[in-house]
Amino acid sequence: MSSEAIRPSTLDGIKRLAKSLKSERGIQHVRALGDAAQVAGFQNFRHASNVLRTAAPNMADTNNRLFIAKPFSYFDLKGECNFPSPDLIRSNARQGIVTALVLDANICLNLSNYARGQKDPIKESMFRQFLLAVEMVKVDVVPYFGCLELASTRGNDQLNTSKLSSITSNVARALAQSEESLALGRQISTRIADELEMTDKSLSEAFPMLRYAYCCFLKIFEIRSRGFLKDRAVKHFIEFFDWCETMECHVGLISQAAFALFGGAKEADKLLSLREGKTPLDAAWGAAWDIWHCWMVQNYFPTLPVDGLPQHSIFVTDDAAAAFVAGQCLPRAMFLNAGKPFLSASVLSYNFPFYVDKRERLNEQLRARDSRRFDRMLSNVVNASKFNHARVQTEVEQLEQTIMATWTGTVPD
Repeated sequence: MSSEAIRPSTLDGIKRLAKSLKSERGIQHVRALGDAAQVAGFQNFRHASNVLRTAAPNMADTNNRLFIAKPFSYFDLKGECNFPSPDLIRSNARQGIVTALVLDANICLNLSNYARGQKDPIKESMFRQFLLAVEMVKVDVVPYFGCLELASTRGNDQLNTSKLSSITSNVARALAQSEESLALGRQISTRIADELEMTDKSLSEAFPMLRYAYCCFLKIFEIRSRGFLKDRAVKHFIEFFDWCETMECHVGLISQAAFALFGGAKEADKLLSLREGKTPLDAAWGAAWDIWHCWMVQNYFPTLPVDGLPQHSIFVTDDAAAAFVAGQCLPRAMFLNAGKPFLSASVLSYNFPFYVDKRERLNEQLRARDSRRFDRMLSNVVNASKFNHARVQTEVEQLEQTIMATWTGTVPD
């Protein structure tokens, strides 16, 4: 069998292949390195070295313990964390806890592209390494919510079922690939994981929360668009706080995002950044999903059993901003209703650059509002007041029009 039949996925693998090619072809070592790198899908050895050293996940296998760091971000109930090691998975199992990776939409999309034959050698290498780690530690993977996001639209709760079916099929193919085929860089397996089939047609249960989160991020974007200045940091947050009070709903994670975005935290900027071909509305919808994923991992999944067992959920995302925000806002108490999360109490941080010399003023303004907020919450509970979804819909429509008119001079359809 020719050495070229094996496609390496690591620098060491490329170097081993280069030695074989040097012997087989009688060529110089430098040329053999270049040829081996091209077999691996790179332009040359320098390209392969740059990609695999900086973009691919950092993996260290010591005493059968595997860890992955960049380029993905991981966090759980306690904040930012690492890819789960075999020791962690075994420790959880001994306590009767299932360890599960919850994938965001971008991870699912790239897994789908990988299954279809990803042409980008950087992403192909990254996701081959990720899948290899998943296969080696035998951790459970939950792509369900990421796939739902990819098939959703911000206009209503209906899902694009054909898109959902295609994406889940490809993700299943990627996750079904064997450890051997991943290590050798072989083509994706045709083996399909039947348990990943999804027949959902709507987001009826989750859509109200997603819609409100979307509304909040539209408001944050609209406030920031009027001038993102250090001197306005407190004013901007208080304006957002007061707006949430008129909506009669404060969400800890969203308030934490607002603190960071108004407070000049560069780590959070990507949460509402505009990517090529995307509008502010797309950015706000993506941020809503990111925060919803975070809320699920911190507040819902810990109460949701898997086959009768509690779970340790770890959110996997390529958006470090969402993980950063979630890491600043950690739940300290949780109130349940019929076994499901009803209300959580979290500790928020405003240790960000723009608040350094304004904390006393910020605290003073927040204290003045807290008593009124608690009185309103108590009144709502006593009177069994229902959340006004119609008000959210009206606010969304008004904010969309304002933002798009400012951004492009047009009004969205």
